Amino acid sequence: MSLKTDCSLATDLAKSLLQSTSEVSESLLCIEFERESFAAIACYIYRATFAVMELQTSKHTPPNALEIVQSISKKIDFAKDVVSKCQRDTNPIKDHELRSVIVQLESIINHIGEDLRMIPASTYGDQNFAAQAVKSLSLEMKKAQFEVGDESEVQHPKEVATMEKQSEQVPYETDFYSIDTAALVDNSRSWDTSQFVEFLHSTSTSMSGSHNKQRSTSRASITSSQVAEIIEPMYGTFFCPLTKKFMEDPVTIESGVTYEREAIDEWLKKHENSEQIGCPVTGKKLISRVLSTNLALKTTIEEWKERNEAARIKAARAALTLASSPAMVIEALKDVQSICRQRGYNMIQVRNIGMIPLLVKFVEYKDRNARCMALDILRQLAEEDEDNKEMIARAVDTAALIKLLSSSHQPTRHSTLQFLLELSESQSLCESIGSVTGAILILITNRYNSLDAFGSEKASEILRNLESHPSNIKIMAENGYVEPLLEHLIQGSEEIKLEMASYLEEIFLGYDSQNYVAVRAAPSLISMVQSGHGLIRRAAFKALARISSYHPNSKALVEAGILQIMVEEMFSRQITDETMNSRVEAASIITNIIDSGLDLEKLQVNVRGHTMASDYIIYNIVCMMKNSTPEELNINLVKILLCMTKSPKSTATIVSAVKETEASYVLIELINNPHEELVVVAIKLLIILSSYMGHTFAERLCKTRGLPENLIRSLNEQNHVTEKQSISAKFLAKLPHKNVTLNLALLNKGLIPDVLQRINRMQVSGTRTSRVAHENIK
Repeated sequence: MSLKTDCSLATDLAKSLLQSTSEVSESLLCIEFERESFAAIACYIYRATFAVMELQTSKHTPPNALEIVQSISKKIDFAKDVVSKCQRDTNPIKDHELRSVIVQLESIINHIGEDLRMIPASTYGDQNFAAQAVKSLSLEMKKAQFEVGDESEVQHPKEVATMEKQSEQVPYETDFYSIDTAALVDNSRSWDTSQFVEFLHSTSTSMSGSHNKQRSTSRASITSSQVAEIIEPMYGTFFCPLTKKFMEDPVTIESGVTYEREAIDEWLKKHENSEQIGCPVTGKKLISRVLSTNLALKTTIEEWKERNEAARIKAARAALTLASSPAMVIEALKDVQSICRQRGYNMIQVRNIGMIPLLVKFVEYKDRNARCMALDILRQLAEEDEDNKEMIARAVDTAALIKLLSSSHQPTRHSTLQFLLELSESQSLCESIGSVTGAILILITNRYNSLDAFGSEKASEILRNLESHPSNIKIMAENGYVEPLLEHLIQGSEEIKLEMASYLEEIFLGYDSQNYVAVRAAPSLISMVQSGHGLIRRAAFKALARISSYHPNSKALVEAGILQIMVEEMFSRQITDETMNSRVEAASIITNIIDSGLDLEKLQVNVRGHTMASDYIIYNIVCMMKNSTPEELNINLVKILLCMTKSPKSTATIVSAVKETEASYVLIELINNPHEELVVVAIKLLIILSSYMGHTFAERLCKTRGLPENLIRSLNEQNHVTEKQSISAKFLAKLPHKNVTLNLALLNKGLIPDVLQRINRMQVSGTRTSRVAHENIK
């Protein structure tokens, strides 16, 4: 049989075994005589189920798993037969028969310990504590003895006589403890035994499937803390005689009786005016009021607490592993919460026992109260230790957490926000949180939820933590929350400012935040242009170009002093080692601003009082236009002049500047430029100026190589009309029809047939072939 088949059979058999152990334990606890011995045997069997569960759920199932489970199963079946003798007969069981039953059960417990010893340590992976715990339990069970009457008359049954007892010295591990049977009996009488039976029953039914699902849900249930008290019982000496509560700081008075310090101190103060003060318990007169710390008892109590809490953690882990009902899960989670609050070391225990992946599973549990509790426990664990936080972060599904933020259940939202807040305290986790699709948008939505002040506050804190990773700031801005980006742009380091400025170039801002961003960002961006190094200046220019492209922002940019800086960049800046041409960027920004419709006469550009409409500005721009100038700069210079032509006064100044300089030649030569956008804007300016200097342009056109034929023949290049073709036709139409030089050039260069061909084609195709042509030709 293959190893895989053996493992499968072992798993199936383990489920059946858990059901059987529950039935045996239930039967043992229901026996009314020799209660101490039978209860102790039941607890040993119960504790062994944890080892079986570990074996069943382990990722490292040993090759001998089937052999171990089969062996334990045989012994449990035999135990069922033995116990049935105490229940089958209606007549009272005789003493010698009772002794025989207990001795047989003792032998079974001893040999189950032998079976547990066969489980290899590798079964538990890196959980060394679990391996040591099972090893210790194995030794304890092998040595277990149950006193009952005179055992000399009792002989072991043949069924177990062949089982050899072996002894082995093993250091005891504190996850499984020896049982004080006397205390166990006392405890079992203080609450309904059926509760423990119910717990045993629920563990087996959860692991074995659908057995006994009809059991009443209203029946009393036992908590993991009560199970821990069975395993590690509480003693009467732990309680203060005055408060009847568990003592934290036990002190002994003169009479030798121990009390809680606060309680006896209060009692002594209450009776300080009495002539005689006696011990509250013994009544003995107290001469001295000295309170002596009972170190022995205090140490015993502390040790008990540690053992009890460790047992409670084990029991809670078992309950959560089984998760048979929401009530059982909630009780276990409550106990884990309480344990974690009691001392920090317990959180380490919870982590070491492997409960973090188990708790993470309950973040998506069907019961929303259980979800909240699981989230709160995980938050507690993350707060305590960075290692815990990293382990939790690896195990948790962040997308599932984000989904919970949209829950209609407010406590779920609050618990999730608190948990995420704790995770976001770790800078390394901020990127993973922010990278979840929709995470930042949902957090922003929660931040602006006016109906939930607590949720809004926590969401704000999470977003503030997420700002530690720059990419999150970009996502926030893309979703309308621009304040973090602006704050880092204004107050951040040079590196951060560079990144924020680059984001402003890349992202699309909503119209409702465009102007706000312009007002807040402009001063910092302008400062970066003035004082930054090459990369910072480049990012600032790009961001300002993007902001200025939204015309309503122009006023805010002008008020921030952008025109003075851009004009200086365009006219005076000497390019050295920069990777960009700042004149190009400056011209682009100026183009955007004056194209917004602001009054050029009011746009002051320097301390000498010049405005954008001044002759000084216009002549400088006209003189900058040259064929040797970079195409991008020429495009923006021509665009600036085009914008200025909206003002009659500025148009007249432009005409004068073009006439007085070589600009007319430059504009005509630009028609031959391979860059189509430059050709289009140059011809548009020529069309406007043609009304004032058409003959000059006609003369220049005829003296320029390749013209005017390039203009005319380009009209026949494509079947559809392009913008370049339409404005070329319009420019030719604007030139004086009776200009002799132009007409002779058309005739001498054989361009008349081309003109006629184009006219005929236009007539055949309906004259107008596109909206662009229609707009530009008429």
